[in-house]
Amino acid sequence: ERQQVFNVKVNFTGAQFVITNLDKFDCQNSTMEINGGLLKGGYSYDGYILEAGQEYTVGAAQFTKSDGARFNPFAIKPQNISIGCRGNNELTSATWYGEF
Repeated sequence: ERQQVFNVKVNFTGAQFVITNLDKFDCQNSTMEINGGLLKGGYSYDGYILEAGQEYTVGAAQFTKSDGARFNPFAIKPQNISIGCRGNNELTSATWYGEF
């Protein structure tokens, strides 16, 4: 499986994440995580499709922890976000990481 960097732009508006897929391929079955880390699980949102060249707005409360707790941007500041995805080719995967 080839691993590559996903070309994406992410902005946080205070309540929503604006995600733009700048790549030439669709990001299939994406996994997004806020405030994740090596030793701690963050808030995730899975199964999203980010089509090439498109902009998406994802509400912060759509991200949840494994116990079901929702991300509250008014109580917790987003520190980082990561996005993992599969391209149209099953053998291609890509990841992106950014900090706020």
